[in-house]
Amino acid sequence: MRKKVEKIGLTIENAPLFRSLVGDFAAHENRSLSAVVEHTIMDTLLPQESNMRYFAQIYLYGERCNVGRALEAIFDHNAAGLNWRARHSNYLPFVQFAREQSTFCPVCRIQTDEDARDFATSHLASQLCSVVDYLRELSQKATDEMKAGYYTREADMGEFFYNELKSEPQFFKTINIYNLIIHNWDDLNWWQITYRLLHDLVMLDDGWRADPEARIELLKLMKSVPAEWEQQT
Repeated sequence: MRKKVEKIGLTIENAPLFRSLVGDFAAHENRSLSAVVEHTIMDTLLPQESNMRYFAQIYLYGERCNVGRALEAIFDHNAAGLNWRARHSNYLPFVQFAREQSTFCPVCRIQTDEDARDFATSHLASQLCSVVDYLRELSQKATDEMKAGYYTREADMGEFFYNELKSEPQFFKTINIYNLIIHNWDDLNWWQITYRLLHDLVMLDDGWRADPEARIELLKLMKSVPAEWEQQT
């Protein structure tokens, strides 16, 4: 089945140069002018990394998509590592972006959707409990008294949010968990559980932005974050 093709008119400032330059590539690659233009534009604007490119095409710029759908896919994919380790650990820019953008979401689905509430008080709560337990473990292992005190306070805060989620979910705020993760990023960035929790947080908020400003900001991160992977190899 042939793909649906749509004609789009373009106004070119330097038409002779455009026709000559693009024409050379079209002749060299044995393709049409429009195919060369489309490939060049997409290759320039979309991420080079294959998974990020797919997420951008399907979840960020697909029909009825938004930055939330793309973030879900990004965090879910990164959680699929081996031996409890995430695929990559440099996702802090995505987490900070998610926290910032969550403040624009008009409603948390936990307040309006019974299925979302059940999901949050079971699966999300389980991931959050694991994070709290890990922070407690870090506190117990810390040899420095100040560091041990810090982890204890963070674990206590996480436990408060966990108890709130289980007993009074209507008051639960996703931004509190984003902050907990960001404050302890150096200790949590390697772990599958962290990204499962992030995926669940994104799912809970409803009404994610789909305007050009938000999409382009996320698209830039989808290019810059994978670029660091190449530098590490």
